Amino acid sequence: MFERPRFTRFSLIAPAAVVLAAVMLLAITQPAAAAELYYTYRTADRGGVGVMQIDSHTGAILGTRKLYESQDTLYIDKLALSQSGKLLAAINVQKPDKDKPAGVQLILLHLDESNAPAGALPKAFPGALPGEPGEIDAFGERFLVGQDKGWDCVIDGPTGRIISEWNARKQLDPPGHHTEDFWIQPDGKLAWATLQKDSSSGKYQGSRLVLFELPELKVRHDLLLPRNHPELHLANNAKESGPNPEVILVSPATNTLMLSLDLYGGVALADLDAARNGNWANLLYLSTAPDGAWGVAFPDRMTMFHFNNRDYVLISNAGQPGGAAIVDLADRRIVQCVPCDPGLDTPTYLPLLKSVVAVKVGKLKGRDAEGLTKTYEPGRGLYLFDVAPLAAGGEVALRIVETPGLCFRLDALEPEANNLVAVATGEKQADHFTIFDAATGRIIATEPAFGDIQRTLLRRDDSR
Repeated sequence: MFERPRFTRFSLIAPAAVVLAAVMLLAITQPAAAAELYYTYRTADRGGVGVMQIDSHTGAILGTRKLYESQDTLYIDKLALSQSGKLLAAINVQKPDKDKPAGVQLILLHLDESNAPAGALPKAFPGALPGEPGEIDAFGERFLVGQDKGWDCVIDGPTGRIISEWNARKQLDPPGHHTEDFWIQPDGKLAWATLQKDSSSGKYQGSRLVLFELPELKVRHDLLLPRNHPELHLANNAKESGPNPEVILVSPATNTLMLSLDLYGGVALADLDAARNGNWANLLYLSTAPDGAWGVAFPDRMTMFHFNNRDYVLISNAGQPGGAAIVDLADRRIVQCVPCDPGLDTPTYLPLLKSVVAVKVGKLKGRDAEGLTKTYEPGRGLYLFDVAPLAAGGEVALRIVETPGLCFRLDALEPEANNLVAVATGEKQADHFTIFDAATGRIIATEPAFGDIQRTLLRRDDSR
């Protein structure tokens, strides 16, 4: 779910000695069944990237390794892996101020030493990103990076050079704000981007969906979403004055494009082929709240799963009512809202269990007289949504498998073959990885991380 030398405000380059010592990686010999769990982490004064090797059949932890660490990446965050698996990119989301410079904005790791450019990484970063990064995704051997001040750019992975760039504030009419989420077409030729909020002044507009041609970042279509619930807009807060689209899902089988609508507390569904041609057709807004109310659900994480020859989406709400809404994409309707705690992290489908599994990161969103509020209260347990009854028109049931510690993030090791999951766990912060059998909660292995875990990315056997 990008650079040109003329941009020189912030360097992508850590001091050469640091980069050479910390970033260049030795090739890791892998057994046939090994999965690689990459993760970003933070300590009190440093940020880095680590990798843990796991036997995806047994769940045994085979080893861990630091790939990168620096004081210049204290706010290291999201990850993306190139199609070949030879290049890993991570972004640093620290905003510069008078006392704290932005540091290294982008870390590009050559996981295959034979693929590293001559002279190693300093020569891979000749310039700097035009804005501060907030989102990253990969297509082929290139990376798409969304940044503040309206910037998006495409970086060529092997060389680290910006090959195209675009600015929503300058190249959309009315001017856009900045990208929130990407969805890249599997062939790497097109990308959807949501622009969520307006700017604080209201001059730059969000609540729109842009379709790019890659790698040129040529805008094919700019689709503004209807702002048809003005009663939900926050007074004296221009940023919160629209549906505020965030997460993008695409279902070619049902010709459906789906967006989460943060402020409106629901989702938007529309015809995919019409959107590709620059039009909204059969556009529908649905509330994801348990009682169907608008503006309270704050849908935050969702996953699409294929079951019984149908495409469904499970949506976790972050609003106080909680609940997990199940959407049938063929019928474009919510078939059920399963009662559950708010703030589940991105769910994962386990076909053998016929269940969607998630953990409670505990994000809780709401609104008061001052505006929007956000808190976090992580929880224990694996939340398993049994979707088998959907085949006969029945209701999804939830059971919670107990865990000894708090759970923050979850990755399935080999969901087509088993029910093993790697979970970021801890007593207060996510500082360990625990391998569970999701069906029973049995702990198979545990391993400390190199710091507090921020993001994870699992590379399975079938992705090599």
